[in-house]
Amino acid sequence: MAGTVSAAFETFWLWWTQELKGLLPRSAFAVRSRAARRLIIAVDGQRKELFLEKGAHRQPLSETGSGTDWLVPLADAIRSRPGLPVGLRFGGADCFSRIVQLPAQAEGDFGRILDLDMERTTPFRSSDVLTAFHVVPDAAAPRGKHAVRHLVIKRKTIAPLLEDMRIAGVEPAFADCWDEARSGGLPVNFLAALQPRVAASPSRRNWIVAILTLLTVSAVAIPIARHRTALQTLEARTEVARAEAASVRLAMEASQTAAAQIEALERRLRGRLPVARIVEELTAIMPDSAWVSDLRIEQDTVEFTGFAKSAAALIPALEASVLFADAALTSPVVLDTAEDKERFSARLRLSFADMMPNADEAAAEQEAAAQ
Repeated sequence: MAGTVSAAFETFWLWWTQELKGLLPRSAFAVRSRAARRLIIAVDGQRKELFLEKGAHRQPLSETGSGTDWLVPLADAIRSRPGLPVGLRFGGADCFSRIVQLPAQAEGDFGRILDLDMERTTPFRSSDVLTAFHVVPDAAAPRGKHAVRHLVIKRKTIAPLLEDMRIAGVEPAFADCWDEARSGGLPVNFLAALQPRVAASPSRRNWIVAILTLLTVSAVAIPIARHRTALQTLEARTEVARAEAASVRLAMEASQTAAAQIEALERRLRGRLPVARIVEELTAIMPDSAWVSDLRIEQDTVEFTGFAKSAAALIPALEASVLFADAALTSPVVLDTAEDKERFSARLRLSFADMMPNADEAAAEQEAAAQ
């Protein structure tokens, strides 16, 4: 039972390691790869050296000159050490190297940016070379940028070697360059672009399908959420506009009411005889021996108190005026011994009806004044 559980756990661990390696970038496993045992063919012009590498330790196995003699010891080494990866390592004469500073935010596009810059600033063309790059961790670079080493090797340098190895039945796993101190290889692989893409496992395909589904749902949901937010914003602005419109409407109604009141007052003032005209008419009608001591005007009614030799004689004279009508005494006539005249009170109506507001207009004016 314990053996079964252990085997199941080991199977799961191997499966999960492979899945993780497929999901994460190759750089995440560069350190582990460099520490593993592998066979290296160091190429320096026509001279080739075969050695076994494990981390920083290298064990020479053979050294050959020109031609294909180097394939024989390589085949022997592979037979004696089955399962080890085999790679090519080139010296500075074959590897063109340059340091380029690139924005850290563009890390996912470093390869494409470097290849475009190579076409622009160097005599190399993408069809003639293989390229690789790695970030130099200890190199000084401005904030927000990475120092990236860009490596270039000509296809005509590496292609014959690859062909010879494949004819001999050896499939190369990688190709890199010596570092500056020639103490090890740089963390690059020129063959990465030539290696066929490994088909995604079912679980990885499921991850991809899930991500694509999430992106599709997001592409549909985000515009809907934006439209909904915009609609809510528009509704809020509409409510504010409605409140402002109501305030404006109330202000307009108040303004119209005030204008109506002013117009009614002006109409009343225009339709009313001036007091001076009334006093002037009374002065013209009354004799020099009579005078008015108290005068009151309300609407079209004029009431006054005065003194005269004969108060009764004034009424016909007032009736004869074009301005007055319905003249009458409103109280008994009393003789004032001090003045030696009759003291009287009279009432009359202004007869210019066309200059006075009618009943409907008066009612409208009163209603406007009440509002």
